[in-house]
Amino acid sequence: MTLHLSPPAAERLEPRRDRALGAPRQTIAAVLASGDARALGGLLVLWLAAILLVSPGGTDAHIDDWAFRFSASELADHGRFVLHDWVAPNLLSHIAWGALFTQLIADRSLAFTASTLVLGYGGGAAIYLWLRAARVMPAAAFLGAACLVANPIYLVLSFTFMTDVPATAVQVMALLLLGTGATSPRPWLSGIGWALALVSLGYRQTAIAIPVGVAAARWRRLPLSGRLALAAILPILAFIALQALYQLILAETGRTPVQHNFNAADIRTLAASSWPALLEHVALGLAYAFFYLGLFALPVVVIAYPAMVRGLAPRTAMGVHAGVAVLALAAAGLLLLVFGDTMPFWYHVLGRWGLGGDHADQGQPHAVALALSLASAAGGAMGLAVLVHRLVQLWTADRRDAVAFNVTLALTVGVVLYAPILIIPARYDRYILPVLPCLILALLAQPGAAAVRPKAGRVWPGLAAVLVIALAAWSLAGTRDFLAISRVRQEGLTLAMGLGEPRERINAGWVLNGRDLYGQVGSKAGAISPRSWVADPVIVVDVVPYHGYETVARLPVRRIIPWRGAGDGSVLVQRRMAGLGAFIGPPSYDQLSHPEFGRGRERD
Repeated sequence: MTLHLSPPAAERLEPRRDRALGAPRQTIAAVLASGDARALGGLLVLWLAAILLVSPGGTDAHIDDWAFRFSASELADHGRFVLHDWVAPNLLSHIAWGALFTQLIADRSLAFTASTLVLGYGGGAAIYLWLRAARVMPAAAFLGAACLVANPIYLVLSFTFMTDVPATAVQVMALLLLGTGATSPRPWLSGIGWALALVSLGYRQTAIAIPVGVAAARWRRLPLSGRLALAAILPILAFIALQALYQLILAETGRTPVQHNFNAADIRTLAASSWPALLEHVALGLAYAFFYLGLFALPVVVIAYPAMVRGLAPRTAMGVHAGVAVLALAAAGLLLLVFGDTMPFWYHVLGRWGLGGDHADQGQPHAVALALSLASAAGGAMGLAVLVHRLVQLWTADRRDAVAFNVTLALTVGVVLYAPILIIPARYDRYILPVLPCLILALLAQPGAAAVRPKAGRVWPGLAAVLVIALAAWSLAGTRDFLAISRVRQEGLTLAMGLGEPRERINAGWVLNGRDLYGQVGSKAGAISPRSWVADPVIVVDVVPYHGYETVARLPVRRIIPWRGAGDGSVLVQRRMAGLGAFIGPPSYDQLSHPEFGRGRERD
């Protein structure tokens, strides 16, 4: 099979006006009979199959979503808009969407999960349609959409009530409509796009990136003038004003959560620190982007990079190959030899609940970690080369080119979304998720409607499909393990509560502690630390044994990824032995191995 990234020449022989504005209008019947409808149907079948394989339900606390569930339940049960103190994002759209699903599904936990799963598919469908609007051919667009929904962070968080997947999905829907409305005879689509952009702002403050991206795309598309500049800036100012108004209303009504906008305060603190410390933090953030986007976008990169090189002169292509090889080797050496680490090395979903080990476990075998690291370095180097080539294409492309508009939109939004991550002190790998759709479009869409698109070849599409399938299998396994661990942890907590100790003396991990104990132990001001949620625990529920505790119950977890979890991966219910101290959190490797501490023992 030969895969085209863009329509062949014969398909692009359309009137000049249509070429500038985009694809002509189609009837509903034509759309339903098109390959796009079949692709979206196939994506839906795969998404439903993933849901059946993972089997959601039985859990109601993941990462921070216990706080979001509280707010959505207050709205559903009492009609009150109440933000939990642990809430950092705007969350208005999120709790309204979740509350809606509680009216449709009786099981409250399943309702919240279903609300995320629906938008999870919506995000995949939206990136497919956005790619098609940017003249990417159906097969390549389908691989791009699969690359997003098969992402381990995207799939795992689709089975929670976290904001990451819904915010990403609504963002892509807004960008699809804004890009299509601005480059087609259907400007009313832009109105719907701006409405969705406001919904996106209701999820997260980072939606300010959307009007910034539209402004950049409009400035590139039309000759710059004072009137155009003002028209492009007005939506940005409107979004800033709406965000300020929302925060003012929260403050005036006493609803501002303790955690709201905590990242902004942390950024100010870091910015006020020494320049060397700030530059080191930024450099590490750039390394995160290089390796993680290189890994996550690898199935797309292996299509985009060969297609790019085929369009270059032979000598230029050789130089690009040499530069990419040097960069990939240097990046891998930096990660393995200087950092002394392997992928995944960014804390949170991927490292703790995804491809890596769980909690205090040492993670996957070295061979697997090494393979991930080398693949990430190669993907990062090739992807960077393609992005540089896209910038050159944008510089030379016709101003009225619809593809150039969408690529400019995607690149600008992606950069604006990632810029705060460079300087956020407490940053997690899931923050990169909204950037991924923008990267996928920038890699696959090629500006320049009059240019002859090179073929991607026969081998690379097959390799891309294999990579997507492997990524999906790994993500499914990690997601099943994630939910299995959550269910058994809840089972362990239920067992622990039958041992006669009050809940505040049971440390079941900060997620379950937050759900049950937040605000009950310690002061409101001190509640930002999970360590303040438990008062001197007598009972511990964890996957590692604690010093000074005896194991009273061992609950096995049926895992797919064999190296997930310390020891045999069981959840241990442990009681403190008389006369010995306690740990609020899990012991470190050094503490577990030090003779003074030793390991907890099991009751005979």
